[in-house]
Amino acid sequence: MCQTKVIHLPPSKSIAARELMVDHLLFSSARERYQYYKALYDRDLPVDVIVLGEALKRLEEQGGGEVALDCHESGTALRFLTALAALRSSPTTLHCSSRLAERPLTPLLSVYEGLGAHFTWHGTTLHVSPAKSRRFNSTIDTTHWSSSQFASSILLTAPLLDWNTLRLKVAPEAPSFSYLWLTIQLLRARGIECTYTGEVIEIKRISPISATLKPVEADWSSTSYIYQLLAIGGETEPIYLPGLQSNSHQPDAKITDIFALWGVSLDDNQVLHRTGSLRPRKLDLDLSQQIDLFPALAVTCTATGVPFHFRGIKTLRHKESDRLCAVREGLENLGYSGFTTGANTLSWDGTEPATPTRGAHITTYNDHRITMAFAILDAARDLGLHLSDKESVTKSFPSFWEQLSQLQ
Repeated sequence: MCQTKVIHLPPSKSIAARELMVDHLLFSSARERYQYYKALYDRDLPVDVIVLGEALKRLEEQGGGEVALDCHESGTALRFLTALAALRSSPTTLHCSSRLAERPLTPLLSVYEGLGAHFTWHGTTLHVSPAKSRRFNSTIDTTHWSSSQFASSILLTAPLLDWNTLRLKVAPEAPSFSYLWLTIQLLRARGIECTYTGEVIEIKRISPISATLKPVEADWSSTSYIYQLLAIGGETEPIYLPGLQSNSHQPDAKITDIFALWGVSLDDNQVLHRTGSLRPRKLDLDLSQQIDLFPALAVTCTATGVPFHFRGIKTLRHKESDRLCAVREGLENLGYSGFTTGANTLSWDGTEPATPTRGAHITTYNDHRITMAFAILDAARDLGLHLSDKESVTKSFPSFWEQLSQLQ
């Protein structure tokens, strides 16, 4: 195997968070898995996983009664814990950042309000009074929800319900449905009989299966920035990426097909190569199922002169930042023009500056994916960019700067 450099990727925070929730709800044992993750990954454990792990650990150690939990800036923690709090027997208080308090949560609250739960926002604090009933008497229609994570939250908390069948109506073309599919696969592996036929997801029976403590597969979303570096031309040597699974259910594993258009490919030994100087003439993609790839792809396209039209991206406005605006603003600060923004699209006609602006200031809005996408561009082109934030990467890729230094 040709191996010149090794990049250690973080574990998938999507998988790790779901494993913690299932352990908590089936066996009240999330703290054991969380401690295992902490010991195994140390400083490489994404902050999102730490936030959720600390909250579940506190719930298990306290055993019951009223409790206050801090979600910090983790949307995953807020959504999963909101569903959990609605089905506890005692009130729960959830704290979060100001940006997170602005992000959508109404569809999830409405579902549990139907069971008698009561939610009250006071600034960045959500007070949850538990539901009076734990039985859904009809199918929950999720087809118009802006995020599949609401539906995942309901499925993950199914063990707390009094039910014969939990049924959700879903739209396979809905934004981030691929992450709901990830949830379904994990539930099945843990003994929760979860079926999907046509437009309906059903949970009919739970026969809990404990899972051994083992490493989580590497995160494909974080891997996109390594692909980006090779596509832009900032690295020519092969890169070994241990821990990736080519048959992964992670939606962002789709990058293998997309970046192949630039000649970047992963072999069977988890070694990433770039062959030749390929690039597509234009990139026209629906990113509704791989929305986290948007920053890396938009920056890659502009840096390599590839016009693009991205569809299915309206949910970008409700991420850690308004990512659609943040990426466009950063690229325009570098001198690129010719962008057209629609309600659910962003296009670029290929208008490039004679030379990208050196020393440009890029506002990242404390968004880890904006920070990493422009940091990779800077590493590849030595533009001397001034990023407004560097610490946000800890949310998903804590060792990003350390790993990147090995590639420069």
